[in-house]
Amino acid sequence: SDDGHVYFNHHESQLARVDEDGGPIEDMGLANVFAVHALPGARGILASGISEFSTNKEGAEIFHVDAAGERTTVLTGGYAPSYAPSGHLTFVRGGSLYAVDFDVDSLQTSGSPVRVLDRVATDSIWSFGHYAVSHAGSLVYLPGDDWARTRPTWVDR
Repeated sequence: SDDGHVYFNHHESQLARVDEDGGPIEDMGLANVFAVHALPGARGILASGISEFSTNKEGAEIFHVDAAGERTTVLTGGYAPSYAPSGHLTFVRGGSLYAVDFDVDSLQTSGSPVRVLDRVATDSIWSFGHYAVSHAGSLVYLPGDDWARTRPTWVDR
């Protein structure tokens, strides 16, 4: 991120960071954190998470975490957030990619989310959406379905 840290989740999905030049891992004290995305201009990160008591991703939250580790909910009902330079928050909901207007200064969305793409490959167990938005605004994605909903198949010679 622009604040000189690399943010990631580790040890049972705990949010952590490390200095971009190396050093010890700093646990930020937040659990159930997935799909971490740094905002531009050292404005913190976006991440998604779900309550351990929820049974589906409809209760997933996208939230902002500042440098002090303070968490603020930005949107409910989506996961795998990313920020597009057009001023949009992109995220996955039900195997589709959505976008909604997002002000990085106030951390507020405005308007209703709009479906941008269907059939984006996801893993709803781990809150991954297989897409990325570049700093120039280009979008790349892997078409497909929710990998968590595949069926095991017994293969016997």
